[in-house]
Amino acid sequence: VEQATQRVIEQRDQGWDLLKIHPGLSLAEYQALAKTARDSDMDFAGHVPSDVGLENALKEGQRTIDHMDGYLEYVDALNQPITKQELAKLVELTKKYDVGVVPTQALWSTLIGAEDPQELAQYPELALVPESVREGWLGYYKQPSMGYFNQDQAKVQQQNRQQLLKALHDADANIIFGTDAPQLFSVPGYSIHHEIRKMEQAGIPLDAIYYYATVAAGEYFSEQDTFGLIKAGHRADFMLLSENPLDSAQALKEPLGVMIRGQWLSRGDIDKKLAEIRAAYQ
Repeated sequence: VEQATQRVIEQRDQGWDLLKIHPGLSLAEYQALAKTARDSDMDFAGHVPSDVGLENALKEGQRTIDHMDGYLEYVDALNQPITKQELAKLVELTKKYDVGVVPTQALWSTLIGAEDPQELAQYPELALVPESVREGWLGYYKQPSMGYFNQDQAKVQQQNRQQLLKALHDADANIIFGTDAPQLFSVPGYSIHHEIRKMEQAGIPLDAIYYYATVAAGEYFSEQDTFGLIKAGHRADFMLLSENPLDSAQALKEPLGVMIRGQWLSRGDIDKKLAEIRAAYQ
């Protein structure tokens, strides 16, 4: 407990403004961390340690629950179909504490073993990561290195996660888009397309997905930055597309150009940089 308290103080004194929660904390350690963070006006967010549990994390004021961690465990729905009553209970808790939820559906489907490893191996963007990283990812399904791997019940678990995401969306919960790149098979940039696909499959309309990735994300960081909207005074971040992305998310995959913090990158600029990265990792 003393170590947890001291660690928060150290991070605060170094100028950090967010604590990332990982698995492994006891309830007492978590509560000490949370109290010190609140006293220091620091946000804490991330995983829900198994000894803490979802409701305790919400009561202590965790700002976001990443990966919907702790949700299915709370209603014992990791290995069996979730019920409407259980979904309603989880939605009610989420709304009561107004917590942000970062689903990371594509990553988690891969981590738990619900994806086809042969399809994952065909991702063209794998050419954009170092060979050692690529080989580690390709070997994951043969030698899982994450405790979340649950291949026997992975399909059920992923279906439950999709139903939960849809229920949270339908209830206007505070959903924030994220991919957890560069985690397993989540290449920065490209991972966005896989996450959009998963969210669409859950029944989330494209306009809502884009809202979660722009306005909602910008609101989360509003005290530190200004992005997520195209308006005067905001950071100049946008994409120029040849087709309407509200008709199909495929329009996002081949932008004519991208403005990043006021710097324009043409399609040619983007292709040149990608070619350099591929060549470096051959």
